[in-house]
Amino acid sequence: MERVITINRTLRGEDDIRAFVSECEQSLEKQMDDAAAYFLASEGNHYVALSGPTCAGKTTTARKLIEDFGASKRTIRRISLDDFFVSRSVLEQRAKEEGGDPDFESVKAIDLEYLRECVDAIQQEKTVLLPVYSFLEGKRTEYIPFEPKTDDIVIFEGIQAIYPEFIELFPKGTLKSIHITVNSDLVYNGIRFDRREIRLMRRLVRDYRFRGASPSLTFTMWKGVVENEDRNILPYEKNADIHIDSLMPYELHLLRDPLTAVLNQLEKDSEYYPQALRLMEKIAPFEPIGEEYLPANSLYHEFLG
Repeated sequence: MERVITINRTLRGEDDIRAFVSECEQSLEKQMDDAAAYFLASEGNHYVALSGPTCAGKTTTARKLIEDFGASKRTIRRISLDDFFVSRSVLEQRAKEEGGDPDFESVKAIDLEYLRECVDAIQQEKTVLLPVYSFLEGKRTEYIPFEPKTDDIVIFEGIQAIYPEFIELFPKGTLKSIHITVNSDLVYNGIRFDRREIRLMRRLVRDYRFRGASPSLTFTMWKGVVENEDRNILPYEKNADIHIDSLMPYELHLLRDPLTAVLNQLEKDSEYYPQALRLMEKIAPFEPIGEEYLPANSLYHEFLG
């Protein structure tokens, strides 16, 4: 469904900025609270699939759900599907043999067979060894015992949690799915920002700050990200039980300065410079909001720190 949020707001001092930020944050928090309430409405619910594309806000959503579920006095467990990634060397060798780029996005990037073993054991309340994956080393570095209990709520978090191959690991009706993404376009004074474009801007800043990735590398990887979303996420996201829109209308005010600083790292002869220049020109009219206005529990710490 086409969703567009239009803002034509002039920020009038600190109090107005804080009110704007608070209004946006509370709207997102209510969506998360409603998702938790929906899940807890049935005592028989034990498993949650929390999915979303890159830079949607899955980590913060998982934390918030854990807080809300905690009120039910049930034990909350979180399993990251990232820990089931196949070793980077295997993915690179596979790409070399197939004559393409490494596939870090599709279901082929995870060890589905071992994930199936773990899910089966958890449903039978058997102890299982969960892998721990190091993105720095590109491989599993250890295994941690996981002992499921009868009343546990287990959150499976990851891009892959929307894929049919994952959903099919659970008997029908035993898994509730929550999908989070930027699900609205934003129009500011007549300038339109596409929802996917907003996630790209989030990722440019996040990858530069936390993953040592140049804007050139992020732009290069983005093509593969988009192709995977079109092929493996968009066709299935409508099947989720609950949808959360992580767009916050104040965020482009917040992103303006850090994004511009990152994009200015590109050389003018870069193939991505025209795209970077277009983004800088689009975001320039926004009045900046400093990072000091971010609440301590804001989703935006995933991208800014």
